[in-house]
Amino acid sequence: MASEEPSAVTESRAVRPPVAVRNKRLAEGFGEALLVWRCLDCGALGSLDAFPARCGCGARREDLAYVVED
Repeated sequence: MASEEPSAVTESRAVRPPVAVRNKRLAEGFGEALLVWRCLDCGALGSLDAFPARCGCGARREDLAYVVED
């Protein structure tokens, strides 16, 4: 059974490469964008402060993706 604690390694033992996000100044009139994770099964969003091992719907880490939320 997989651990429910956040980690940098997937169940298949694949280590995800580091993600580089460039900071760019937005044009006037645009809001702030946030980098979050999204479940590809149910569409849930969450903070990257604690990238979960599973989504609340039961989807595994492999079904979670980084997205920009504005």
